[in-house]
Parts: sequence; C-alpha cells; structure tokens
Amino acid sequence: MSELELKFQVPAEVVPALRAELKRRGAQATSLAALYFDTPDFALGRARIALRLRREGTEWVQTLKASGRSAVDRLEHNVPRGRNGSAPPQLDLDLHRDSEAGAALRDAIGKPALATLAQRYGTEVTRLACDLRIDGMVVEAAFDEGTIGAGSRTERICELELERKSGAPDALFEIAKAWSDYAGLCLNTRSKAMRGVLLAQGKSRGPAVKARKPRLPDMVSGPQFLRSVLRSTLDQVLANASEIADSKSSDVDEEHVHQLRVGLRRLRTALRELGPLDRGVDPRWEAPLAHAFAHLGEARDAVTARRVVRPLLERTQAPLYEWTMAAPPDPVATVHDHAFQATLLDLLHFALKHDAGVDSAEAAAEAHAHLLGFLDKRLSRLRNRMRKAAGTFECMPIDEQHRARKQLKRLRYLAEFAAPLAKGKAAKRFLECLEPAQDALGRHVDIAVAMAHFRTAADTDLRAMFAARYLEAYLGNTARIAQSALREVAQARRFW
Repeated sequence: MSELELKFQVPAEVVPALRAELKRRGAQATSLAALYFDTPDFALGRARIALRLRREGTEWVQTLKASGRSAVDRLEHNVPRGRNGSAPPQLDLDLHRDSEAGAALRDAIGKPALATLAQRYGTEVTRLACDLRIDGMVVEAAFDEGTIGAGSRTERICELELERKSGAPDALFEIAKAWSDYAGLCLNTRSKAMRGVLLAQGKSRGPAVKARKPRLPDMVSGPQFLRSVLRSTLDQVLANASEIADSKSSDVDEEHVHQLRVGLRRLRTALRELGPLDRGVDPRWEAPLAHAFAHLGEARDAVTARRVVRPLLERTQAPLYEWTMAAPPDPVATVHDHAFQATLLDLLHFALKHDAGVDSAEAAAEAHAHLLGFLDKRLSRLRNRMRKAAGTFECMPIDEQHRARKQLKRLRYLAEFAAPLAKGKAAKRFLECLEPAQDALGRHVDIAVAMAHFRTAADTDLRAMFAARYLEAYLGNTARIAQSALREVAQARRFW
C-alpha cells in the first residue's frame, strides 16, 4: 500500500481560522500517542524508514513506512493491534513480512540490527480530521497539534496533512493549492519520524540533501523519463526548502540554501532540456523558479566570491578586503512565497501522474529508442557549445563566459540524468571530466563578480579601486585555467 500525502507547516497566526474551518466541515478531534522504534545508531532513520506503535483513541495500530516514488508518495503498511489500554502491545515485525514496506525494511538492515530495535522517541498530538470530497474523490484533512519527545527534549508539532484516500491525485492537489492560498501554508517534507530522529540525536536540523539519481526502468519512454527526473530533482528541492522554511531568518544554514539552489538549477535544466518530451509541461513554471533561484543566489554568490578573493587580497596587502553588501532577500520569505509554493505543487502533481505507457514490447522499444535519440541531440548540442568555448573562452566578454558556465552546468546535469541509461563506466568517466571544468569556470566567475562589487564600492570608497584593478588583472590567470579545463571536456569521449 502506498500513501500519497502532502504535509504543510501551519503558521501560528492562522491556527484559529484553520481549526474553525475544519470544524465547520465536520472535523472530529482524536488523541494520538505514538512510539517510534529504531536501532541505537538510527539505521531506520538513515534509510528513511519509520516504525511505530500508535494509540488512536482506544485502539493500537502498528505502522511501517518506507520511501516510495517521491518524498510525498511513500510505502505504508498498517496493522490493527486491538485494544490494550495505555500499555502498548509488543512490537511484531512478522506482521509486515509480506508487504512492500517490510521488504524495504529487510533490505535496509539485517537480522542482528533488528534485534536492537527499541523506542527512541515519541509523539503526542491532538488530531482534528475530516474527509473532503470532490467528484467522488476523497481526501482526508488532518490538523495535528502537539509535541515530539526524545528524553528531556521536546519540539512542537503544528502541521496540516492532506492525504488521498480514494480516487486520482487531482483532488488532493486541487485542495492543497486552495488551502495553501487561503492560509499561507508551506509544503514541508520533514516527517515526524525525521524530526524525532534529529531530536533524539540532539540536532536542531537535518543535513543538506544532495542530488540523487532518478530511478528508471530498463525500457523507458520520454514522458516516463521526464517525470522520473522531476521526482528526483523535486526531492532535493523540497527537502532543503523544508529545512529553510522551519528556520528563523537569522539562523538559515548556508548549505541548505546552496543545495536548494543546486536542486532548482537541476529542476530548471530538466524542464528546459526535457520539456519537449511531454506536452503537459507548463512554461509558466519557469518564472517563479527563476525568481526563487535569483533571490537565494544574491547572498550565496556574494559570500562565495568573498571567500575566493579575500586570501588573494590579503597576500597583496590590499587596503580593502571586502565590499559593503546590501541586505540580501530573506531565504525563509523566498521559500514561503505563494507563487513558488503553488509552482512546487503543480510540478509535484505533474511528476506523480501515471504514464499509461505502451501496449507491446515492440512499441516500448521504439519509445525507448526515440528517447535515446532525443537525448543524443540535446547532449551533443551542449557538448558542441563547450567545444567552441574551449577555443575562445579567454577572449570572450565576461557575460559570455558566464553564459558558457551555465551551459556547462546544463551539460553536466543532463548527462547525470541520462547516465543511468548508459552501460559500463563511460558515463562516469565523462562526468569526471566536467567537474574540474565547472570548478575552474566557477572560480573565474566568482572573481569577476567580486571585481564588479569592488568597482561599485570605489564610487564611495577609493580604497576599493586597488582590489578592483588587481582582480581584473588576475582574471587573465583564471580565464586561462578555465579554457584549459574546457579543452579537457572537448576531448572527453561521449557516452551517449
């Protein structure tokens, strides 16, 4: 059984209105108390698996959850355990033996580790829930208020869960967009189990989530490939956006911002390069994604540039090492932006749609061959641009050099998307050639950004002129290094 659920962080100021709206729709309150089990080193948490016993009113239910197709579509297996008062029943893993979630548990940890399972944290919430119906489709709306506890540490829970109970996912996303607009809700993929593990470990936030490979069948059509890629990129975007959304503006982790930008860049590359594979791609998605990417980048780019140039300027005993920087946009506000949240919901809805596929092995092979031909053209076009840049990069204006850097990133990301379709290690060798070039072009552009900032600062502080002129001269060195790295890319053997 799979669970398709959207979870939203609920701002404190809209809680009374949300409670009233749910009660108007017939919501009833239930007390829930859950005990979560894991190994001493939290092997289940690392595998994104949750195992719990939960008292729902007077009944106990044992539940096992594991990763599904995306962060909002998970495997779930529930087993009623009857009434047992306040004392929980004994945990019985055999109850999940024949489920997909049970198979995921067995794959994640061996029998010796299973013997070390014990309660590590728990939750106590009051759930206000009701069913919402649209055209025969049923969605459960559940508002949870309460706490997560691990030892003496506690953390507040205030979240709305919208879960598909029956019918196609359309109703779920239709309701989610309406309620998000109404209450300013923010998508959040941090489950109670994820938060409980962090609390038990004494951590305030989870690690930044990096990109993962899309999961692909052996024979895949263009639409299937696009949606698999979008699901993998959205997992990275949503995980890091959720951490930022739960942070205070003054305490946002820089690595979460960086990995969110990487995820957005990969997502935009997928839509730009693979969008022609499916007519359902909406060009209006690009603007909110680009807006969020730009806002998140203003602070990140300046910080990165400062780290690169300060050691250079200190060695020359420059009179000024840094420039005055205006306050950047707030990453928390950027993530909470309504247009950005609505676009993420639209993209999730599109990425999770089921592709009917084809009705014969011959047709499947033809669709797969068409996809490979499409990727060949796209990858070759980007590679040819890099081959051209390898001969002229030093002489290019800085804006064209910056464009070449963006094209190199698109080549890398598209190659990473296509790599699971290739055989052998050719894709890995090709990608290994791209990384040094991306680093070299990144350093060059960072110094150019710093030079521009010092030039602007020189209008009010003449000490900045030395740094601007020194960095301008130094750009010749980084341009030569970047061009040399691009030559390696130009000579790299293609894998497609």
